[in-house]
Amino acid sequence: MKKIKPRHYLILLIFLNALVILFSITMRYRHQDTLTIGIFTGSNWDVPGTEYYRLFDEAIKEFQEKYPHMKVNYVTGIPVGDYSEWLAGEILQGREPDIYFVLPEDLPNLAKTGALENLSAIIYNDGSFDSDIFYESAYKQGEKDGIQYALPFECNPRMMFVNKTLLKKENIAMPSNQWKWDDFYEICQKVVKDTNGDGTMDQYGCTDYTWLDAVYANGAKPFSEDGKNSFFNEEKVVKAVSFVRELHQLHNKNEKQSNAFDLGKMVFRPLSFSEYRTYMPYPWHIKKYSQFQWNCVPMPAGPNGQNVSVMETLMLGMNSRTNNRKMVWEFMKILTTSPSIQTYIYKDTAGASPLRDVTCSKEVIELLNEDTPGDSNINMFLLDDVMENSVAPEQFAGYETALQYANSYIYPRLDNEEELNLAMFQLKNELRKILEK
Repeated sequence: MKKIKPRHYLILLIFLNALVILFSITMRYRHQDTLTIGIFTGSNWDVPGTEYYRLFDEAIKEFQEKYPHMKVNYVTGIPVGDYSEWLAGEILQGREPDIYFVLPEDLPNLAKTGALENLSAIIYNDGSFDSDIFYESAYKQGEKDGIQYALPFECNPRMMFVNKTLLKKENIAMPSNQWKWDDFYEICQKVVKDTNGDGTMDQYGCTDYTWLDAVYANGAKPFSEDGKNSFFNEEKVVKAVSFVRELHQLHNKNEKQSNAFDLGKMVFRPLSFSEYRTYMPYPWHIKKYSQFQWNCVPMPAGPNGQNVSVMETLMLGMNSRTNNRKMVWEFMKILTTSPSIQTYIYKDTAGASPLRDVTCSKEVIELLNEDTPGDSNINMFLLDDVMENSVAPEQFAGYETALQYANSYIYPRLDNEEELNLAMFQLKNELRKILEK
Protein backbone atom coordinates (compact mmCIF):
# COMPACT_ATOMS: atom_id res chain seq x y z
CA MET A 1 0.00 0.00 0.00
CA LYS A 2 1.35 3.37 -1.01
CA LYS A 3 2.10 5.72 1.87
CA ILE A 4 0.66 9.27 1.98
CA LYS A 5 3.44 11.79 2.27
CA PRO A 6 3.39 14.27 5.21
CA ARG A 7 2.95 17.14 2.77
CA HIS A 8 -0.20 15.49 1.46
CA TYR A 9 -1.48 15.08 5.04
CA LEU A 10 -1.07 18.82 5.50
CA ILE A 11 -2.91 19.60 2.25
CA LEU A 12 -5.72 17.19 3.21
CA LEU A 13 -5.98 18.73 6.69
CA ILE A 14 -6.14 22.25 5.25
CA PHE A 15 -8.81 21.14 2.78
CA LEU A 16 -10.94 19.53 5.52
CA ASN A 17 -10.58 22.58 7.74
CA ALA A 18 -11.67 24.78 4.86
CA LEU A 19 -14.77 22.63 4.36
CA VAL A 20 -15.64 22.86 8.05
CA ILE A 21 -15.22 26.64 8.02
CA LEU A 22 -17.26 26.99 4.84
CA PHE A 23 -20.02 24.79 6.28
CA SER A 24 -20.05 26.79 9.51
CA ILE A 25 -20.25 30.09 7.64
CA THR A 26 -23.03 28.76 5.41
CA MET A 27 -25.04 27.48 8.38
CA ARG A 28 -24.41 30.69 10.27
CA TYR A 29 -25.71 32.93 7.51
CA ARG A 30 -28.59 30.58 6.84
CA HIS A 31 -29.49 30.82 10.52
CA GLN A 32 -29.09 34.58 10.45
CA ASP A 33 -31.66 34.79 7.66
CA THR A 34 -34.30 33.02 9.77
CA LEU A 35 -35.92 34.12 13.03
CA THR A 36 -37.97 31.84 15.27
CA ILE A 37 -40.70 32.85 17.69
CA GLY A 38 -42.14 30.77 20.51
CA ILE A 39 -45.82 31.43 21.22
CA PHE A 40 -48.48 29.54 23.15
CA THR A 41 -52.09 28.68 22.42
CA GLY A 42 -54.80 30.04 24.66
CA SER A 43 -54.75 33.04 26.97
CA ASN A 44 -52.35 33.87 29.75
CA TRP A 45 -55.36 35.43 31.54
CA ASP A 46 -57.30 32.14 31.67
CA VAL A 47 -60.21 33.26 29.49
CA PRO A 48 -61.49 31.76 26.21
CA GLY A 49 -61.25 33.25 22.75
CA THR A 50 -57.64 34.42 22.40
CA GLU A 51 -55.83 33.92 19.08
CA TYR A 52 -52.35 35.29 18.34
CA TYR A 53 -51.78 33.85 14.88
CA ARG A 54 -53.26 36.68 12.83
CA LEU A 55 -51.29 39.23 14.86
CA PHE A 56 -48.01 37.42 14.28
CA ASP A 57 -48.76 36.79 10.60
CA GLU A 58 -49.41 40.49 10.05
CA ALA A 59 -46.28 41.41 12.01
CA ILE A 60 -44.22 39.04 9.83
CA LYS A 61 -45.60 40.73 6.70
CA GLU A 62 -44.69 44.16 8.05
CA PHE A 63 -41.23 42.94 9.02
CA GLN A 64 -40.56 41.31 5.66
CA GLU A 65 -41.56 44.46 3.79
CA LYS A 66 -38.57 46.11 5.45
CA TYR A 67 -36.29 43.05 5.37
CA PRO A 68 -37.39 40.86 2.44
CA HIS A 69 -34.40 38.52 2.81
CA MET A 70 -35.53 37.47 6.29
CA LYS A 71 -37.68 34.45 7.09
CA VAL A 72 -39.72 34.13 10.26
CA ASN A 73 -41.08 30.89 11.71
CA TYR A 74 -43.07 30.47 14.88
CA VAL A 75 -43.42 27.44 17.11
CA THR A 76 -47.07 26.65 17.78
CA GLY A 77 -49.28 24.21 19.62
CA ILE A 78 -47.89 24.74 23.14
CA PRO A 79 -50.74 25.18 25.69
CA VAL A 80 -50.25 28.25 27.85
CA GLY A 81 -50.15 26.10 30.98
CA ASP A 82 -47.21 24.11 29.61
CA TYR A 83 -45.31 27.05 28.16
CA SER A 84 -42.92 27.78 31.03
CA GLU A 85 -41.88 24.13 31.28
CA TRP A 86 -41.53 23.85 27.50
CA LEU A 87 -39.36 26.96 27.34
CA ALA A 88 -37.13 25.77 30.18
CA GLY A 89 -36.60 22.48 28.34
CA GLU A 90 -35.75 24.27 25.09
CA ILE A 91 -33.22 26.49 26.89
CA LEU A 92 -31.54 23.48 28.50
CA GLN A 93 -31.14 21.88 25.07
CA GLY A 94 -29.90 25.10 23.47
CA ARG A 95 -32.71 25.35 20.95
CA GLU A 96 -34.90 28.12 22.39
CA PRO A 97 -36.53 30.55 19.91
CA ASP A 98 -34.97 33.92 19.05
CA ILE A 99 -38.04 35.66 20.52
CA TYR A 100 -40.36 34.21 23.14
CA PHE A 101 -43.14 35.12 25.51
CA VAL A 102 -42.00 36.01 29.01
CA LEU A 103 -44.59 35.38 31.71
CA PRO A 104 -44.30 37.73 34.72
CA GLU A 105 -43.46 34.89 37.11
CA ASP A 106 -40.71 33.59 34.79
CA LEU A 107 -38.79 36.85 34.34
CA PRO A 108 -36.65 36.63 37.52
CA ASN A 109 -35.28 33.16 36.74
CA LEU A 110 -34.82 33.83 33.02
CA ALA A 111 -32.86 36.98 33.83
CA LYS A 112 -30.84 35.33 36.59
CA THR A 113 -29.80 32.38 34.42
CA GLY A 114 -28.76 34.60 31.53
CA ALA A 115 -31.40 33.25 29.15
CA LEU A 116 -32.65 36.75 28.34
CA GLU A 117 -30.63 39.31 26.42
CA ASN A 118 -29.88 42.55 28.27
CA LEU A 119 -31.88 45.08 26.23
CA SER A 120 -30.72 48.20 28.06
CA ALA A 121 -27.67 48.80 25.85
CA ILE A 122 -29.66 48.06 22.69
CA ILE A 123 -32.35 50.54 23.76
CA TYR A 124 -29.75 53.18 24.64
CA ASN A 125 -28.16 52.93 21.20
CA ASP A 126 -31.45 52.94 19.28
CA GLY A 127 -32.50 56.54 18.75
CA SER A 128 -35.78 55.45 17.15
CA PHE A 129 -36.99 53.65 20.28
CA ASP A 130 -38.98 55.63 22.85
CA SER A 131 -40.08 53.81 26.00
CA ASP A 132 -42.49 56.64 26.86
CA ILE A 133 -45.01 55.29 24.33
CA PHE A 134 -45.76 52.48 26.80
CA TYR A 135 -47.71 52.71 30.03
CA GLU A 136 -45.01 53.01 32.69
CA SER A 137 -46.15 50.06 34.81
CA ALA A 138 -46.27 47.78 31.75
CA TYR A 139 -42.78 48.77 30.63
CA LYS A 140 -41.26 48.41 34.09
CA GLN A 141 -42.49 44.83 34.37
CA GLY A 142 -39.78 43.91 31.89
CA GLU A 143 -37.11 45.32 34.19
CA LYS A 144 -35.09 43.49 36.81
CA ASP A 145 -32.35 45.01 38.98
CA GLY A 146 -32.27 48.12 36.82
CA ILE A 147 -31.85 46.18 33.55
CA GLN A 148 -34.53 45.97 30.84
CA TYR A 149 -34.90 42.32 29.81
CA ALA A 150 -38.25 42.33 28.00
CA LEU A 151 -40.77 44.58 26.24
CA PRO A 152 -44.49 44.73 27.10
CA PHE A 153 -46.78 42.96 24.63
CA GLU A 154 -50.21 42.60 26.27
CA CYS A 155 -51.66 43.89 29.55
CA ASN A 156 -54.43 42.89 31.92
CA PRO A 157 -55.38 45.58 34.48
CA ARG A 158 -57.74 44.95 37.39
CA MET A 159 -60.82 47.14 37.88
CA MET A 160 -63.87 47.31 40.10
CA PHE A 161 -67.08 46.15 38.43
CA VAL A 162 -70.31 47.62 39.72
CA ASN A 163 -73.87 46.29 39.52
CA LYS A 164 -75.69 49.46 38.44
CA THR A 165 -79.09 47.79 38.65
CA LEU A 166 -78.60 46.89 42.32
CA LEU A 167 -77.37 50.40 43.16
CA LYS A 168 -80.46 51.89 41.50
CA LYS A 169 -82.71 49.52 43.43
CA GLU A 170 -81.16 50.73 46.71
CA ASN A 171 -81.22 54.42 45.62
CA ILE A 172 -77.43 54.66 45.77
CA ALA A 173 -75.43 56.77 43.32
CA MET A 174 -72.58 55.30 41.29
CA PRO A 175 -69.24 55.91 43.02
CA SER A 176 -66.96 58.47 41.40
CA ASN A 177 -63.58 57.64 39.89
CA GLN A 178 -61.95 59.17 42.99
CA TRP A 179 -63.87 57.14 45.55
CA LYS A 180 -62.25 55.96 48.76
CA TRP A 181 -62.49 53.10 51.25
CA ASP A 182 -65.11 54.96 53.32
CA ASP A 183 -67.36 55.22 50.25
CA PHE A 184 -66.76 51.55 49.43
CA TYR A 185 -67.63 50.39 52.95
CA GLU A 186 -70.67 52.66 53.26
CA ILE A 187 -72.22 51.34 50.02
CA CYS A 188 -71.56 47.72 51.01
CA GLN A 189 -73.10 48.39 54.42
CA LYS A 190 -76.30 49.70 52.83
CA VAL A 191 -76.59 46.84 50.35
CA VAL A 192 -75.87 43.84 52.60
CA LYS A 193 -79.22 42.51 53.84
CA ASP A 194 -81.81 39.76 54.01
CA THR A 195 -84.29 41.03 51.42
CA ASN A 196 -87.05 38.42 51.85
CA GLY A 197 -87.03 38.10 55.63
CA ASP A 198 -86.23 34.38 55.76
CA GLY A 199 -83.32 34.92 58.12
CA THR A 200 -80.69 34.25 55.48
CA MET A 201 -78.61 36.94 53.86
CA ASP A 202 -79.30 37.08 50.13
CA GLN A 203 -77.83 40.41 49.01
CA TYR A 204 -74.13 41.17 49.29
CA GLY A 205 -71.68 44.03 49.11
CA CYS A 206 -68.53 42.66 47.52
CA THR A 207 -66.45 39.60 46.81
CA ASP A 208 -62.89 38.92 45.70
CA TYR A 209 -61.54 42.21 47.06
CA THR A 210 -58.24 40.99 48.46
CA TRP A 211 -55.84 42.18 51.11
CA LEU A 212 -53.35 42.64 48.26
CA ASP A 213 -55.77 45.02 46.49
CA ALA A 214 -56.06 46.97 49.71
CA VAL A 215 -52.30 47.09 50.35
CA TYR A 216 -51.55 48.65 46.96
CA ALA A 217 -54.51 51.04 47.27
CA ASN A 218 -53.12 52.26 50.58
CA GLY A 219 -49.76 53.26 49.13
CA ALA A 220 -47.88 50.19 50.36
CA LYS A 221 -46.53 46.92 49.05
CA PRO A 222 -46.09 43.52 50.72
CA PHE A 223 -42.53 42.70 49.62
CA SER A 224 -39.36 44.48 48.61
CA GLU A 225 -38.42 44.44 44.93
CA ASP A 226 -35.54 42.03 45.54
CA GLY A 227 -37.72 39.66 47.58
CA LYS A 228 -35.46 39.78 50.61
CA ASN A 229 -37.87 41.59 52.93
CA SER A 230 -41.58 41.88 53.65
CA PHE A 231 -43.49 44.84 55.09
CA PHE A 232 -46.45 43.21 56.80
CA ASN A 233 -45.77 44.92 60.13
CA GLU A 234 -45.89 48.42 58.61
CA GLU A 235 -48.89 50.58 59.52
CA LYS A 236 -50.17 51.00 55.95
CA VAL A 237 -50.24 47.23 55.43
CA VAL A 238 -51.89 46.54 58.79
CA LYS A 239 -54.58 49.13 57.98
CA ALA A 240 -55.19 47.47 54.63
CA VAL A 241 -55.68 44.03 56.16
CA SER A 242 -57.87 45.55 58.87
CA PHE A 243 -60.11 47.16 56.25
CA VAL A 244 -60.52 43.88 54.37
CA ARG A 245 -61.48 42.21 57.66
CA GLU A 246 -64.15 44.88 58.24
CA LEU A 247 -65.58 44.24 54.78
CA HIS A 248 -65.53 40.50 55.37
CA GLN A 249 -67.34 40.81 58.68
CA LEU A 250 -70.10 42.93 57.15
CA HIS A 251 -71.51 39.64 55.96
CA ASN A 252 -71.77 38.32 59.52
CA LYS A 253 -69.19 35.67 58.64
CA ASN A 254 -71.79 33.87 56.51
CA GLU A 255 -70.43 32.15 53.44
CA LYS A 256 -71.16 34.30 50.39
CA GLN A 257 -72.57 32.60 47.34
CA SER A 258 -69.70 32.08 44.95
CA ASN A 259 -71.88 33.14 42.02
CA ALA A 260 -73.71 36.01 43.76
CA PHE A 261 -72.28 38.68 41.46
CA ASP A 262 -73.11 36.64 38.37
CA LEU A 263 -76.71 36.38 39.59
CA GLY A 264 -77.02 40.11 40.22
CA LYS A 265 -77.10 39.78 44.03
CA MET A 266 -73.81 41.55 44.74
CA VAL A 267 -72.86 45.16 44.03
CA PHE A 268 -69.05 45.05 43.74
CA ARG A 269 -66.54 42.61 42.33
CA PRO A 270 -62.98 43.30 41.14
CA LEU A 271 -62.38 41.68 37.77
CA SER A 272 -59.65 41.83 35.20
CA PHE A 273 -60.02 43.64 31.89
CA SER A 274 -59.73 40.26 30.14
CA GLU A 275 -62.87 39.10 31.96
CA TYR A 276 -64.66 42.25 30.84
CA ARG A 277 -63.59 41.58 27.23
CA THR A 278 -64.67 37.97 27.43
CA TYR A 279 -68.05 38.31 29.09
CA MET A 280 -69.36 41.48 27.45
CA PRO A 281 -69.78 40.27 23.84
CA TYR A 282 -72.37 37.77 22.67
CA PRO A 283 -72.56 34.82 23.32
CA TRP A 284 -70.54 34.94 26.54
CA HIS A 285 -72.63 37.82 27.89
CA ILE A 286 -75.72 35.62 27.69
CA LYS A 287 -74.00 33.06 29.90
CA LYS A 288 -72.89 35.56 32.54
CA TYR A 289 -74.04 38.93 33.90
CA SER A 290 -77.07 39.13 31.63
CA GLN A 291 -79.59 39.86 34.38
CA PHE A 292 -78.36 43.36 35.24
CA GLN A 293 -76.57 46.44 33.94
CA TRP A 294 -73.02 46.99 35.10
CA ASN A 295 -70.08 49.30 34.71
CA CYS A 296 -66.51 49.82 35.93
CA VAL A 297 -64.72 52.26 38.21
CA PRO A 298 -61.12 52.37 39.45
CA MET A 299 -60.31 50.53 42.65
CA PRO A 300 -61.11 52.54 45.82
CA ALA A 301 -58.27 54.49 47.41
CA GLY A 302 -57.06 53.90 50.95
CA PRO A 303 -56.39 56.83 53.33
CA ASN A 304 -52.66 56.73 52.49
CA GLY A 305 -52.92 55.83 48.82
CA GLN A 306 -54.60 56.42 45.49
CA ASN A 307 -57.04 54.74 43.10
CA VAL A 308 -54.47 52.27 41.82
CA SER A 309 -54.94 48.82 40.35
CA VAL A 310 -52.71 45.81 39.89
CA MET A 311 -51.82 45.18 36.24
CA GLU A 312 -50.15 42.06 34.89
CA THR A 313 -48.18 42.19 31.65
CA LEU A 314 -47.23 39.51 29.14
CA MET A 315 -43.83 40.37 27.69
CA LEU A 316 -41.51 39.48 24.83
CA GLY A 317 -37.85 38.68 25.39
CA MET A 318 -34.81 38.10 23.21
CA ASN A 319 -32.81 34.87 23.38
CA SER A 320 -29.37 35.82 24.71
CA ARG A 321 -27.79 33.23 22.41
CA THR A 322 -29.36 34.49 19.20
CA ASN A 323 -27.00 35.03 16.27
CA ASN A 324 -28.94 37.97 14.90
CA ARG A 325 -29.61 40.54 17.59
CA LYS A 326 -30.24 43.36 15.15
CA MET A 327 -33.03 41.60 13.25
CA VAL A 328 -34.54 40.15 16.42
CA TRP A 329 -34.67 43.63 17.93
CA GLU A 330 -36.28 45.09 14.81
CA PHE A 331 -38.97 42.40 14.86
CA MET A 332 -39.57 42.85 18.59
CA LYS A 333 -40.16 46.55 17.97
CA ILE A 334 -42.78 45.79 15.32
CA LEU A 335 -44.59 43.39 17.64
CA THR A 336 -44.65 45.82 20.56
CA THR A 337 -44.60 49.35 19.11
CA SER A 338 -46.42 49.13 15.77
CA PRO A 339 -49.91 50.64 16.25
CA SER A 340 -51.41 48.50 13.48
CA ILE A 341 -50.04 45.31 15.03
CA GLN A 342 -50.91 46.24 18.60
CA THR A 343 -54.50 46.99 17.57
CA TYR A 344 -54.87 43.24 17.00
CA ILE A 345 -54.55 42.84 20.78
CA TYR A 346 -58.08 44.30 20.93
CA LYS A 347 -59.30 42.41 17.88
CA ASP A 348 -58.07 38.90 18.67
CA THR A 349 -57.27 38.71 22.39
CA ALA A 350 -58.92 39.57 25.69
CA GLY A 351 -56.09 41.82 26.85
CA ALA A 352 -55.19 45.49 26.50
CA SER A 353 -52.36 47.08 24.56
CA PRO A 354 -49.45 48.57 26.53
CA LEU A 355 -49.34 51.44 23.99
CA ARG A 356 -51.16 54.59 25.13
CA ASP A 357 -51.99 55.78 21.62
CA VAL A 358 -53.51 52.43 20.66
CA THR A 359 -55.61 52.08 23.80
CA CYS A 360 -57.00 55.60 23.39
CA SER A 361 -57.44 55.43 19.61
CA LYS A 362 -60.81 56.04 17.99
CA GLU A 363 -60.60 52.65 16.24
CA VAL A 364 -60.17 50.76 19.52
CA ILE A 365 -62.90 52.72 21.31
CA GLU A 366 -65.35 51.97 18.48
CA LEU A 367 -64.25 48.34 18.41
CA LEU A 368 -64.94 47.82 22.11
CA ASN A 369 -68.20 49.75 22.04
CA GLU A 370 -69.48 47.39 19.35
CA ASP A 371 -69.25 44.56 21.88
CA THR A 372 -71.13 46.41 24.57
CA PRO A 373 -74.79 45.45 25.08
CA GLY A 374 -77.26 47.96 26.49
CA ASP A 375 -75.99 50.37 29.14
CA SER A 376 -73.22 48.09 30.37
CA ASN A 377 -69.98 49.63 29.24
CA ILE A 378 -66.53 50.75 30.16
CA ASN A 379 -65.38 54.29 29.55
CA MET A 380 -62.21 53.86 27.53
CA PHE A 381 -60.76 56.97 29.12
CA LEU A 382 -61.25 55.17 32.42
CA LEU A 383 -59.21 52.26 31.05
CA ASP A 384 -56.45 54.70 30.12
CA ASP A 385 -56.53 56.19 33.60
CA VAL A 386 -56.48 52.75 35.27
CA MET A 387 -53.49 51.63 33.20
CA GLU A 388 -51.70 54.93 33.78
CA ASN A 389 -52.09 54.52 37.55
CA SER A 390 -51.48 50.79 37.80
CA VAL A 391 -48.87 48.94 39.81
CA ALA A 392 -47.06 45.72 39.03
CA PRO A 393 -46.81 42.90 41.57
CA GLU A 394 -43.29 42.28 42.83
CA GLN A 395 -41.50 39.57 40.89
CA PHE A 396 -38.72 37.56 42.46
CA ALA A 397 -37.81 33.92 42.80
CA GLY A 398 -40.11 32.48 45.46
CA TYR A 399 -42.79 35.17 45.11
CA GLU A 400 -45.63 32.70 44.62
CA THR A 401 -44.54 30.65 47.64
CA ALA A 402 -44.35 33.75 49.84
CA LEU A 403 -47.71 35.04 48.60
CA GLN A 404 -49.43 31.70 49.20
CA TYR A 405 -48.05 31.60 52.74
CA ALA A 406 -49.31 35.13 53.40
CA ASN A 407 -52.76 34.18 52.06
CA SER A 408 -52.92 31.08 54.26
CA TYR A 409 -51.96 33.19 57.27
CA ILE A 410 -54.18 36.25 56.68
CA TYR A 411 -57.51 34.87 55.44
CA PRO A 412 -58.31 32.66 58.49
CA ARG A 413 -57.79 35.74 60.66
CA LEU A 414 -60.53 37.69 58.89
CA ASP A 415 -63.11 35.75 60.91
CA ASN A 416 -61.81 36.68 64.36
CA GLU A 417 -60.85 39.71 66.42
CA GLU A 418 -57.18 38.85 66.78
CA GLU A 419 -54.95 41.88 67.36
CA LEU A 420 -53.59 42.52 63.87
CA ASN A 421 -50.43 44.44 64.75
CA LEU A 422 -49.03 41.43 66.57
CA ALA A 423 -50.31 38.99 63.93
CA MET A 424 -48.69 40.94 61.08
CA PHE A 425 -45.43 41.17 63.03
CA GLN A 426 -45.48 37.40 63.45
CA LEU A 427 -46.23 36.96 59.74
CA LYS A 428 -43.20 39.06 58.86
CA ASN A 429 -41.02 36.85 61.05
CA GLU A 430 -42.42 33.67 59.49
CA LEU A 431 -41.88 35.01 55.99
CA ARG A 432 -38.26 35.86 56.77
CA LYS A 433 -37.49 32.12 56.81
CA ILE A 434 -39.06 31.71 53.36
CA LEU A 435 -37.49 34.80 51.80
CA GLU A 436 -33.99 33.99 53.05
CA LYS A 437 -33.94 30.58 51.33
